[in-house]
Amino acid sequence: MHQILIIGTGSIGERHIRCFLETGRTKISVCEKDRALLRRIETDYDVSHAHEDWYDALSGHPKGVVIATPANLHIPMALEAAESGCHLMIEKPISTGFLDLEDLQKRLLE
Repeated sequence: MHQILIIGTGSIGERHIRCFLETGRTKISVCEKDRALLRRIETDYDVSHAHEDWYDALSGHPKGVVIATPANLHIPMALEAAESGCHLMIEKPISTGFLDLEDLQKRLLE
């Protein structure tokens, strides 16, 4: 089974958790800075790991990362995940501006 990390567990992130788990083909770890929300997700879903710090979560070497955080965090998080060798799924919009977008494109095409 592949380990998938979902960063951000608001309504969109939670939908990804539910859908990935329904496949029966993945283990899910989550990252959420809101401690109360993180505890609820742990209670409601069969997640293998729950983290408040996304660098800590990324150190678990997931196969893929779903970034479901506010759009201003998408590019910096995607760059870090790509540098770690993870496959990426980034919620839309990809960013709030063009800063670092070209760097991400180059990294993903290497």
